[in-house]
Formats: sequence, structure tokens, C-alpha cells
Amino acid sequence: MNLPDKTDKTPFIMKTYFLMNYVPVSAERNYGYCASEEEWMDRHEVWHFKDGNCSPRILQGLAEGIRELKTTNCVVCFIPASTSMKTVTRYGDVSRRLQEMTGVPCSYTAISKENDSEAGHISGKKADPAEDFSFDSSYFSGKTVILVDDVVTRGRTLESTARRLIARGASDVVALVVARTVNPIFQTVLPERQIVNL
Repeated sequence: MNLPDKTDKTPFIMKTYFLMNYVPVSAERNYGYCASEEEWMDRHEVWHFKDGNCSPRILQGLAEGIRELKTTNCVVCFIPASTSMKTVTRYGDVSRRLQEMTGVPCSYTAISKENDSEAGHISGKKADPAEDFSFDSSYFSGKTVILVDDVVTRGRTLESTARRLIARGASDVVALVVARTVNPIFQTVLPERQIVNL
């Protein structure tokens, strides 16, 4: 996949696969939506994942996704959390276990944040969410990157990170996300990307 330079605003299609939907609490708070019991259970599972407690269902879903998406020359990288400690907590054990389960090299350190910050939903979203990411291109150069993230809403972090991975030598990028944000009031789903529920 040839992606435009990071400064180019030309949209591109990146295959994005997800395991579950995530209905934000704001749908209830701001619009009076009443989440179902299943939606609440999914929310809690996502929250636990973000806190470093990966459920067997999410771990198995990610492993199945990696097995389905893997090529002969691929690696798994993770979108960093807001702080280095949260990244280690969220992805350290998951990375090791996914590598054992799939045989695909997994690294939660190949992409890192240069500076710790508040989470975007607290401090506000940046114009370029990956502007302070550092990349170890020796890990992914010439390879397909399966890019794992916890939650995708608009996809700006995935897109910005994918552009940088390609610019630094990755041959292709495909996203594997635990949950995609949907707002049942507006039925918003990332229309500019190919979204596939695994």
C-alpha cells in the first residue's frame, strides 16, 4: 500500500478489523441512549483491557485476527497508550502471549511515545495524534505491520501512524482493533475505511 506523505491530506483506505462495538457513555449522558446489557458488558471488557486485564475473549479474538491477517513477512505493533507505564500495563503481557499463540513477532515497543500525556478523551484530541510517536524501523522495515489498537473512533491515530510506518519502510499496514466506537443515535461508523467484524 502506498500512502501519501504524512503532510498529504489525501484520504486512503486502510483495512481495519475489529472484535466488538463500543458504545460510549456519552451516548447516554448526552443523548439519552440506554445501553443494552451486552453493550455494558462490552464496555466493561474494553475498560478492563485498557487497564491491563485482557479477557480470554479479547485475547483469543486478537490471536484469531492475527492468524487470519498474517503474511509470510509480517509483524505486530501496538498503538502506544497515553503514558509509557500504561503501554506496558496494557500491552506487555498481551504482546508476549499473542506471539506465543500465533508465532508472529509482536512488539509493544516498536512504536513508543516520546512524552507521556493525558488520554485524548480527557485532554482533547490532537490534530496529529502520532506526532510524538517514535518508531524502531528496524523492527518493521520491508514487512507488513498488523497494527493493534484498543478503540478506534475516527481512525485518525491509526491513519497517522500507518502513514509514518509506510514512510519508515513498512510494506503494508492493516489495523486490528479491539473495539470500534459507534454512536447508535447517529449510527456513526468509519465510512472511509473498510471495517470488518472478525
